[in-house]
Amino acid sequence: MVKIPEEKKSKYVKRSTLQSISTLKNNPLGNIIIKKYSVGTRVNIVKLSEDLSKFLSPDNIEFKKKFFFDIYDQDGDGFISNIDLFEILKHLNSNTLEDYKIQNIVDQTFAEIGEYTTKMSFNQFETILNRSLDDFDKVL
Repeated sequence: MVKIPEEKKSKYVKRSTLQSISTLKNNPLGNIIIKKYSVGTRVNIVKLSEDLSKFLSPDNIEFKKKFFFDIYDQDGDGFISNIDLFEILKHLNSNTLEDYKIQNIVDQTFAEIGEYTTKMSFNQFETILNRSLDDFDKVL
C-alpha cells in the first residue's frame, strides 16, 4: 500500500468517492482520468482540478494534446503502443465494435505514421491529430 505523507493528505480524496459521481461513472474516460491522478487508492484532487482547469481554457491547445496523449499512453512509458491504442479504443466504444474492427483502426492509425512501428511518440501523435483536425475543418 502506498503511504501518503500527513501534510499531503488534504490534496487527496478516496478513489471510490470520485467513482461514485455519476458524471464520472457514466463517462467512458472517467476511470481512465481517475487512474491518471491516483496514488494507491487516493486521487490527487488538487492536480486533477488544476489540469481540468487548464483543459477547459480555450487557449491551451498544446496542453490538451499532451493530456490526450497521456490518456492514450496507458502504461505511461511515453509512447502510445498499438496495445495502448487498442485498449483505449475498445474502452471508449463500450465494446460495440468487434476486436478485429478496432485492430483495423489501430493498424490504419499506425500506417499514417509512414514507417513500420508499434509505438507512437508524442510528435507522431501530434502530426496525426493535426492532420485529422485539418480534415475536420475542411468539412465545416
